Amino acid sequence: MTQTINTNLIGYGSYSWEIPDDVHTGKCRIVASDGATTITKHFFIYRRLTGDIPGESDYDYNVLYGDQFANFNETDIENYAADNRTSILDTYLEEVTNWHFPSPKDIDPDVFLDIYVGDFNNGYAYPTATGFRYIAMGYPYKDLLKSTYGYSTDLDAIGKVFCHEFLHAIQFHYRNVTDNGWNYVLEGQARFIQTVYLNYHSSSGNEEYKGGRQYQGQANSYLGSNLNTSLSSVSYDYCLFWRFLYENYQSGSELAKLKIFRDFLQESENVGTNPVADGETAFDNALSAGGGAYSSYDDALKDFSKRAYLNDPTYNLWNPVPTAAFYRIPLITDDPDGNGVTEIVSKEEKSNTDNIPVSFGIDYLVYDLDAAVDFVSVKFDGNPDDDSDFADFYVNVLKMNGSTLNSEEEITLVDGKGNISLEANNPINKLVVVVVRLDADEGSKENNYKVTVTPGVEVAFIIDDTGSMSEEIAGVRQALLAHLATYDPNSGTVFQLTTFKDNFTVREPTTDLALIQSQVAALFASGGGDCPEASVEAINAVIDGIKDNGRAFLATDASPHAGLDIEGSIAALRAKGIRVDVVLSGDCYSYSSSPLASGQSVNQGGTGNVPTEVLKHTDQQTTPPTEAIFTAIEAFSLMAQETGGIFAFIPEVNFGSASAVQRFQNTIFNITQGGITQSLAYIQPYTGPAGGSVRITIVGASTNFRSNTALAVEGDGVSVGNITVISPSRLEATVTIDPTAALGFRNLTATTNLGGGVIETATGVGAFEIVNAPATPTIIGINPPLAELGQTLNVTVNGINTNFTNSSVLNLGAGITVNSVNAASSTQLTAEITVSAVTTVGFRSVTVITGGEVATENVTGPFFVAPVTTPLPELISVSPASGAPGTNLNLTISGANTAFVNNISSVGFSGSGIDVLGVNVISPTLLTASIHLADDAEPGYRDVRVTTSLEVAVLLDGFLVTEDVTPTYPYLFLSNTDVEISRV
Repeated sequence: MTQTINTNLIGYGSYSWEIPDDVHTGKCRIVASDGATTITKHFFIYRRLTGDIPGESDYDYNVLYGDQFANFNETDIENYAADNRTSILDTYLEEVTNWHFPSPKDIDPDVFLDIYVGDFNNGYAYPTATGFRYIAMGYPYKDLLKSTYGYSTDLDAIGKVFCHEFLHAIQFHYRNVTDNGWNYVLEGQARFIQTVYLNYHSSSGNEEYKGGRQYQGQANSYLGSNLNTSLSSVSYDYCLFWRFLYENYQSGSELAKLKIFRDFLQESENVGTNPVADGETAFDNALSAGGGAYSSYDDALKDFSKRAYLNDPTYNLWNPVPTAAFYRIPLITDDPDGNGVTEIVSKEEKSNTDNIPVSFGIDYLVYDLDAAVDFVSVKFDGNPDDDSDFADFYVNVLKMNGSTLNSEEEITLVDGKGNISLEANNPINKLVVVVVRLDADEGSKENNYKVTVTPGVEVAFIIDDTGSMSEEIAGVRQALLAHLATYDPNSGTVFQLTTFKDNFTVREPTTDLALIQSQVAALFASGGGDCPEASVEAINAVIDGIKDNGRAFLATDASPHAGLDIEGSIAALRAKGIRVDVVLSGDCYSYSSSPLASGQSVNQGGTGNVPTEVLKHTDQQTTPPTEAIFTAIEAFSLMAQETGGIFAFIPEVNFGSASAVQRFQNTIFNITQGGITQSLAYIQPYTGPAGGSVRITIVGASTNFRSNTALAVEGDGVSVGNITVISPSRLEATVTIDPTAALGFRNLTATTNLGGGVIETATGVGAFEIVNAPATPTIIGINPPLAELGQTLNVTVNGINTNFTNSSVLNLGAGITVNSVNAASSTQLTAEITVSAVTTVGFRSVTVITGGEVATENVTGPFFVAPVTTPLPELISVSPASGAPGTNLNLTISGANTAFVNNISSVGFSGSGIDVLGVNVISPTLLTASIHLADDAEPGYRDVRVTTSLEVAVLLDGFLVTEDVTPTYPYLFLSNTDVEISRV
């Protein structure tokens, strides 16, 4: 028995539907009439659950006849089908042989090709601007959402349908033109691709090819008069893409791994032909426009991504115009949580979005950044549940400046997770994250994924929160909170807090000032096992996320784990111009060159007897491990030195005095303040006795000291004289203290006239302390406070209650030879010294013996022997070193340990406003660069970078855009402990 239902299909007049009771053996027939023409076609219908499709509800009933498709929601057919079927109605399609429409339980997921074809508002042939199609492959096989084409063992039929309809899906996302000329192009191009596929994969393609050319003349006429191109030309891009797929599949490269086409390509080798041999010639013949293929599927997918997205006339995609329907997930244009992190999740995780599956099973996620940036971090999590059952993904990121492609990179995934830091020679204001799902299983949430896009971290706090930090953690917390209180909540500064013990915890970056303040306020010390901690691992974990020229602050009391590549970490930091400031308060190994365990004391190279109650770890090691190590002092002084940061060693915080605790807190505040304003970050020595005179060294951050710089100490009873500016961020001065001066901490202020009415003021809060004068001969300072291994230099030693003469004997411990001494006064001694190239690295006590008088310091180890690292590529000079906005300059840049190469080496500057017009390499260590400074280039210092393949050489603050003030950060070792360090 056959039931007849009369209905009206939009745009095509009346239809009569003849549906047999047994659709497995009977034939369905449609008789359509528009009043003038009657069409009879055999067809099948199926039901799908429309909750998976945006804009639809309940069930949707679809009709397929011939190779075309119509969609409708007629009540009478819906009621009939609901009464008779609970899922797909299997039927017979007359015009396609060897074609089957199985029920869900019969689907073989290993060979089933899933193709979905979507809504047409105005009939089945030519969608209008309000309609769209989409096709997805490899999607989960859900019971009520089955392919209209079903399963076929006829590879030619699958190829024909797939290629043809897939191309239509792409076309309708970009071009909604309804005039007849364009229709010829659409259908002609689809048949052209369909023909190429059949030529490539079967021996029966010649007839199909002839049939497919029926639209070519009309299409060429339209394209020639409107776009000055031809059907074969606009088809060529797609043909190339198909060719990439097949060639790479056959060669066993990326496509086999990706498994995108495994459902039918694996069978294509059994169709009785040799696809590679036959297809090569057939394809070239079909593509008269010629051209070659890329060498890998990876290139093909990336190329296709560009063609599918970019409005770029260099690609023959007739100026595609993406619409909202093109993206699986809507555009993200803001920060939904207000924390500086743009997040987006897949449709299974975020049900309130309009999720539109797109062509080829690809999700295109578009991120419009708030402003153009030169750095952004992208984190992909395809395994949010951290289990063993997760989907396989391919993730590619396009970096955009408007509609122009800046560059693109693939994210390497491990266990479904990965992240990438994206830098651009030109600022980027948009990202397109292309996510390809490579496999999925029915009924699981394996398709879930999360993408997090974060601007580069500008300020990173890396804090040791083991139990041994119990004396220090409050000072760290209060200093950082005081520092954060100086930021404008609307500044948009990106912060990140990372804590570590034997492992580390990295928190998400944020621009929410209240959030980072709450995270810092929650810092407390607890737990921790072995004394060496995961400090370097924590640093390595955040390097990629920190933007170029960002700042990192590290506070710890422990050595790093043994066996780590400290030099490699330093090289990675230098390559990005990241400055690492370190405040260290302990070390792990209690041997002669390092502070001892709690309660121990030792004469460490001089006659000082200050107890060094530094190491509080319950299982600290009294001897170093047998494998090669860096001690804390060696590792972190080296890291600060090589990255242009500041290193301060303040173990006195562990002694329990209120003065030491306050000094520790003040030091952290002043160092971190250097990241946002002019600061006197660290002073050496940081104390002076009432009635004494001491020569101090000041390290500035973001300062521009000049010969006119004046220095003042807050309060009465202190005078400053003999100021010597060593560099824009380092000066020396003599501080004379009246015997009646009030004791306690004093603020220091350096004032510099920069010209043009600009006065720079840099402050060190509580940076200098006036203490009681000692009653015995005492060393109160040595200047400069450091020397490198192998260096010969002159030093000045200041004392109080001393009687220095030319016969005085200066002792700086083993490995330091005193060549000569000269008593400038009874309280000041100058000397020439030579530091052995093989002595131990660390801090030294200073002792001066004059007859029976022995003068030692009352602070721990004021002189530091600094390490010498393996030479890294570096820039030595830039000439000229400054320029004004709106000008062009030719720079000469010299390097050391570099390997500049013409046409490979590139020059870059931090910040914005400087364009590099050209580079010419003269030698491996010398090049010239022509630059243009924009009219609106912000005045201030810029880091200069030369990149040669993997080699990156940097000169921090190497170029100045004149007329204003910006940071400069020369390095100086500063500390206060008498220790010697040996590497084991």
